[in-house]
Order: sequence, then C-alpha cells, then structure tokens
Amino acid sequence: MAFDLGTGSTERPDPRRRFRPADSGDIPPSPPASVLAEVDAAFERAEQLRAAGRELHFGIDTVNHRLVIEIRTLGGHVLETLAPSAALHFISGGAH
Repeated sequence: MAFDLGTGSTERPDPRRRFRPADSGDIPPSPPASVLAEVDAAFERAEQLRAAGRELHFGIDTVNHRLVIEIRTLGGHVLETLAPSAALHFISGGAH
C-alpha cells in the first residue's frame, strides 16, 4: 500500500536514509554527574511528597489533548491541578 503525500513519487524512501545510527562517541556511557544529581533531587522530592501522603499525577486531557498535572492523595483524590511551570517549580522544591 502507498500513500500519496503530494510528492509525485510512488517510490518508497530508502530506510537506510531515514535514521543515522549513533557513532560510538555520540552517546556517553553514563549521564553527566549534574544530570544524576538532578535525578536524585527529583527522587528525594517525590519521596517527601509520598511521606506527606501526596503524589504528582501526569495525564493527558481526553478532550483538548493537553497535559494535566495534578497533586493527589495517595488514594487518588485530586487536591489541585497545576500548570506545567508550577509543577516544575513544585517538584524542584519550591513552595506551593
């Protein structure tokens, strides 16, 4: 089966030209130390939320297909909906 996307050609593109394999020097063997520190900090913040009986929940609104971020109890009760920037500030340790 072919789809005409207005290119005027029915030939299939060469799959070898779609993706370039990573060279051995493109990807480091592990993330930089600064990234690991940020992951650790986010984990600690998530643990603090859990200890307080809270969690962040990320989802997609089925009507407008936008990101929805909620502060919920561990039982799933929605306490508040956050804008993405507010959620980033909150999970980074900022007060809400």
